[in-house]
Amino acid sequence: MSRAVDKELSLLLRSGYKLVALESFEEERAVRAAARAAEACEREFHTWSLAGGLDGQGKGAGGFDACMRAIEALEKPALIALLDAHSVIAEPLGLRRLRDALVRLGQRRQTLLLVGPLLELPLELEREAGRVQLPLPSAAELQALFEKVLAGTPNTKAAPELLADCVRAALGLTGNEAVRVFRKAWLARGALDEATVTTIVREKQKALRRTPALSFHDSQDDLSGIGGLGELKRWLRERRRAFSEEARTFGLPAPRGLLLLGVQGCGKSLCAKAVAREWRFPLLRLDLAAAFGDPAKPPELTMREAMAVAESLAPAVLWIDEIEKGFAATDRDPRASRVLGAF
Repeated sequence: MSRAVDKELSLLLRSGYKLVALESFEEERAVRAAARAAEACEREFHTWSLAGGLDGQGKGAGGFDACMRAIEALEKPALIALLDAHSVIAEPLGLRRLRDALVRLGQRRQTLLLVGPLLELPLELEREAGRVQLPLPSAAELQALFEKVLAGTPNTKAAPELLADCVRAALGLTGNEAVRVFRKAWLARGALDEATVTTIVREKQKALRRTPALSFHDSQDDLSGIGGLGELKRWLRERRRAFSEEARTFGLPAPRGLLLLGVQGCGKSLCAKAVAREWRFPLLRLDLAAAFGDPAKPPELTMREAMAVAESLAPAVLWIDEIEKGFAATDRDPRASRVLGAF
């Protein structure tokens, strides 16, 4: 996935975009991806932050207007990553200076890269910016990180199958989180074994509590414990084969969703748990009400983070209970409408 982001950033730079919004919770990974794109396009690379200013040397620190004045002094083609963009982009004076500078940025082959977890651009910039999202690390990226950790410890090796299990267990975490959890599980066990994988899963569940709308469930229920619903059971057992290598080779699309309708207490939630058990996929529960529970955090950001985690764990079963109540207020609450759009 990082290669796709590198390619997209390089394409935007070569296409002449003067403003790009890169959304990510992982600032370090975002900066590394930006540096690679700048190198591929033969441009200088600079970073700016509120505290450190341009390249950490203090110039342009303190505000967006000071940032833009510092950037105006740069003459060579460059990619400049603004690390605190989401907190300063709406400053009126800095915004005006940015709009005035757009023509000069294009002439100098310079691009501003806005980096942040959620970037709501002012209306004046909405049609000027390209957008890129940096997904959570893929299995291949996590494996490379874990192999690097093992390489730094002499006389420590892991069987390829065990390392692959550790990688699957850590999917859904950021790169830094995954490395910390891997090391903790390894140190707690004193060795790399099957119990290490279980420890990683347990630690991941703790780490993902920061995503209030998403929770892990360990399902012990299977289809045999559900009475009736024979047609649903038949469909689920038949569709399980759609995730096999044979199905992918044949070109058969994997099932994407299932809508269960019924009165309360008829077994809908139990069926969701049983699907995960039947298909041997992780079970995630998406609580739409929790997306609106933190007044300090935009619900769109909560939903986007939950979706990123779910996508990184795929294939997985995403269980959304009482979905109609979660989106019932879309006609009265503009936030609910935006959350529905993101979903």
